[in-house]
Amino acid sequence: MIDEVVIKAITEQVSTLHRVSSITRFQKESDKLAATFKAFEENSAIKRIAEDFARHEQMMRAALGPVEELRRAGAFDFTSQIADQLKPMQSVLTEIEERFRLPEMGETVRLLQGIESTGVASALRRYHDEVYKIQEASLCLANYEFVP
Repeated sequence: MIDEVVIKAITEQVSTLHRVSSITRFQKESDKLAATFKAFEENSAIKRIAEDFARHEQMMRAALGPVEELRRAGAFDFTSQIADQLKPMQSVLTEIEERFRLPEMGETVRLLQGIESTGVASALRRYHDEVYKIQEASLCLANYEFVP
């Protein structure tokens, strides 16, 4: 008969084989899973997007160096340069606008009353009447026939 020690040793060996078999299967499955994850990572669109982003970021940093230097040098300050050059013209325009403006309605009435009271209006009427008389006389002379 088989000795109990031998049975115990065989049972332990079978148990160990089952564990080793399970571990081996687990290892094989985990290797397959790891290979799948690695392939996914290598071929993933996310990885390509990240690489593209890193490449574009490097290009932008390379381009921004000279652009930043130009900005600091004032190469892009056209508007401020033009605004500085237009300030004297703006003050001249403001002064002209203050001197030559259309009067408000109430002020227009007051100015016309001032013209009426100074006699300028009556002088203009007399001038108009004289011009009208001269025009009338020249029309009469144009229609008149001279006989020698």
